[in-house]
Amino acid sequence: MSKPEPVLAVVLRALAHACAAAAFAVPLAHGEAISAAFFGAFFGAAAGPRLARSPVRTLALAGLGAAGVLLALGLSDALRGSTAVAGALGPGGALVTADALAFGLGAFALSLGLRATSARRRAFLAVEATLATLAFTQVVVAHRQGAINRPFALADPILAAGGDPTELFLFVGAAVLGVLGLLLLAERHPLRVALHLGVLLAGALLVLLFTRGPGMPDPPEGGFGLGLRGDEGDEAEASEGGRPDEREGDAPREVGDQLLDFEDAPNMDGQRVPVAVVLFHDEISSPVGVYYLRQDAHSQYNGRKLVGATRATRDGDVARGFPAGRMELADPPPVGEGRRLVETTVALLAEHTKPFGLEAPTVFSAA
Repeated sequence: MSKPEPVLAVVLRALAHACAAAAFAVPLAHGEAISAAFFGAFFGAAAGPRLARSPVRTLALAGLGAAGVLLALGLSDALRGSTAVAGALGPGGALVTADALAFGLGAFALSLGLRATSARRRAFLAVEATLATLAFTQVVVAHRQGAINRPFALADPILAAGGDPTELFLFVGAAVLGVLGLLLLAERHPLRVALHLGVLLAGALLVLLFTRGPGMPDPPEGGFGLGLRGDEGDEAEASEGGRPDEREGDAPREVGDQLLDFEDAPNMDGQRVPVAVVLFHDEISSPVGVYYLRQDAHSQYNGRKLVGATRATRDGDVARGFPAGRMELADPPPVGEGRRLVETTVALLAEHTKPFGLEAPTVFSAA
């Protein structure tokens, strides 16, 4: 039979279980289910050490968590399929209640079984720590290979607000270390527990002080910015040996007070500078492998080159300027076969003469 654990250690480990359960529920459920998972895991982990001191066999304790999860899923399915519950709570209320029951009861049973077995047999701490780590890892698994804009559900609101998702990833990493530290805490004396936690926090503080903070990388000097920045005319002239309209064989066009070429983009390896971040509010896939972001149309020939149409009745599918509020385009392409509405948010990183949209924008709104 295991010895009683200090109250502080029980509470801290229960808090670690609660955070791991909530992290697991974040990509899968809404607020009610996340809260149910948090409190279910907390109370289950808090009751685990007391159950470990009962005469129940260790094998039965190990199977308690799995049996409780299966029971929670069964009750949730029954509740979700009940017409009486749907009639009393409404379809939405029935789904929310079923999810909260599944996550809350499942987290309670799993944490109860894990804490009871690990309190009685220290070897089960490895299983407990592994599951907690996986719970946090699956939240940011889409970030693998350095995709700063993934997972979309977490990164999009941060990018849209002008923030840096790296801070979120660092926070998740710190949370994992904190949870593992609490779960693997072996001391039973309250003072030693507080001392070890203080050392852990001091080490984390030192890492933050001596680690370079997150932030967007600085663009390289001389970057072209894809021909959309106002300070690149001189750089293009210096690198190409003259202005675009002075080079032989070019057919330049104007955007504002700039001249752009019809020729293929020059080799700018090492000088590519991002000019915007485009957030898609829907899952789409381009059939040709690239996305056409349209800013302007040059459909009128003035005898020397193509320019933007001077008549107000032409090129009604492009913006005339930046909107102060909501601006509907005069003649957008119709939505039909092969085309559907997709909402996007565009955060500009460089100055543009006009807003741009995906392929065939219909409405622009200031954000």
